[in-house]
Amino acid sequence: MKIDRLLFTAPQSAGGKTMVTCGILAALGEMGKKTVSFKCGPDYIDPMFHRKAVGTDAWNLDPFLTSASALRSLLARHAKDADLAVIEGVMGYYDGLGGTTAKASAYELCSITGTPAVLIVDAKGMSTSVLAQIHGFFIMEKGQRHPRGPSKPDIPDALSPDETIDRGTAGHPGCRLCAGSPGLCV
Repeated sequence: MKIDRLLFTAPQSAGGKTMVTCGILAALGEMGKKTVSFKCGPDYIDPMFHRKAVGTDAWNLDPFLTSASALRSLLARHAKDADLAVIEGVMGYYDGLGGTTAKASAYELCSITGTPAVLIVDAKGMSTSVLAQIHGFFIMEKGQRHPRGPSKPDIPDALSPDETIDRGTAGHPGCRLCAGSPGLCV
């Protein structure tokens, strides 16, 4: 699939996915980029926020209700003229049916469509402990598609407000850890 795309995910519901997705859509629109947005799952509320941010239709990609081939076809059809397809994940990245499987999760959608994921972590009230949380996402299922970032925690000397730390780590040079922006780590 030759479509530029990203999926924004988080460890849990209410983790900032909608805010970041809408912000990215609005910023890209202001830059003159043509975007299309999607929501993982049957959600109808978040796509309304996407429509407001980007001014075009938003679509659902639901791995529970839709076959893998239909998901790829829907993504290709609706994103064919876009510079970037922006997908918002559902719940936590690996959270699927019944809370016991990754079936119908954002992880499964990324696996089916070959979409890279960006992990959004609310680091409020944490310092270096957030790195252990992030590291867990990269070792959860070895060899599978994971959010982009460090392959092992690279603990910064200090995190100060309004500072962006550019710390290349093994396999992920230039990975950025953003501190100070309301506890948001992307």
